[in-house]
Formats: sequence, C-alpha cells, structure tokens
Amino acid sequence: MLRTSMIFTCAMTLLFAGTGGAVLLDFEGPAAGTVIAGERPGGGSEPGNYFTGVTLSVVNNGGGPSSLIVFDSADPTGGDPDLGTPNIEFGGPGIGAGGGVGDPGENSEPLGNLLIIAEDIVDVAPADGIVDDPDDEAGGGQIRIEFATEVYAERVVIVDLESPETATIRLYRGVDLVTEAAVVPLGDNSVQDLVADEPILCTAAEIVTTGSIGVAEIEYRTVTTATEQRSWGEVKSLFR
Repeated sequence: MLRTSMIFTCAMTLLFAGTGGAVLLDFEGPAAGTVIAGERPGGGSEPGNYFTGVTLSVVNNGGGPSSLIVFDSADPTGGDPDLGTPNIEFGGPGIGAGGGVGDPGENSEPLGNLLIIAEDIVDVAPADGIVDDPDDEAGGGQIRIEFATEVYAERVVIVDLESPETATIRLYRGVDLVTEAAVVPLGDNSVQDLVADEPILCTAAEIVTTGSIGVAEIEYRTVTTATEQRSWGEVKSLFR
C-alpha cells in the first residue's frame, strides 16, 4: 500500500535530519558540594536528572562513593588548587605547571563550578545534604551522560588532566559505540576545550578517566527534522 500511494501522489514531503539549537550544560546553579548524581550524604541516591532531557550517572574507580558533585573552581577545596580557575598567573586560585601563560593548556578564564567524581561525601558541619569539603577522586572513574533523544555531540571542557592520568571520551548510539577518542594530558591545572571535528549523532556519552579531573561544560545540538515538498518526478530522480 505504501508503494502504491507513492506512485500516485503528485507531490510528497521528504524529511531531512539536521542540527538544531545548541544546548550548553554547566553547573553554575547549585552550591559547591551539591550531589548532582549518585550516592547522597546520609543515604539515598540522586537520580541525575538535574538537566531536562539528560541523565547523569557515575562509577567511582578509586574506592570512594559513586557520586558526582559540584566543585567551585573559584574557591578550590579539598586541597585541590589544581582545579582552580583561572591559573595563578592570570590572577586566579589555580596552581599547576600546565595552566600558565603560553602553556598548551593555558588556564586563563574563570570557569565557575565544575563537575567532579567525589572522593567522599562527608556532611557533618552542618548536616545539610551538602558535602562539606568537595574533593576529587584520585582514582578516577566514569561519568556517563544519557540523552532522552538523539543529539549531536559537539564539545566538552575538561580541567586538570595530567600525565600519567588518562581520559577517553566515548559516544554511543543505543548500545553501539559510535566513536572514542583519547584526551591528551596537558598538565596540572590545564584546561582543554575539546570540540568535535563535526557534530556526531549519539544517545549517550562517557568520560572515562584514571585520575582526578573536572568537567566545566558539555555542549550538544538538538536534532531537527526539516520538510521539503518535491514533485514525484524529482523524487524518482533521487533513486536513479
């Protein structure tokens, strides 16, 4: 029936998928120490639905809790000045040889709140559901970002990837791995704004690291469907 309808239709509507508007995920809203996903202080779990249409989850490979928490890079805690932004050479709190003036990982701008894998979720002073002293997990782990619909992955900003630590970004479409790329360690307190050569269609992304890093921003584009009217003669020519 579908084929017959096409043959006798003078014109039809073709559907084309394309990139839509950009969506930027950052962590400027919650207070430092807020659990965005995973285990909460005092028990229970945060589902990771802070952003509409996005689910965040985490696996901690260093022995700490599987929790993603907010870290204030303008006021580094946990003995982590290497997560500070900008670097001290730009008047900020960041300390590390990889983020200075002229370095490949030059850390020159304030990035505000970061997302980190928590080393602990101690909450006693006061016991208010907010981690007292946000600290990143030295043993690393996996941050997973799942999208409610297909999107085009575009960029991610990573802070403080230093050798011998490693990080890999993986993109999935359903259960299928679409692509993966290793991130080059640029040193202590470095900043990397990683942009895809072209938008990549996916339903999930993973950032897998063997060390302690911060994620400042994640950006993607929605998928749009454009319509175009074509005559039957034009349609037939597309399949010749």
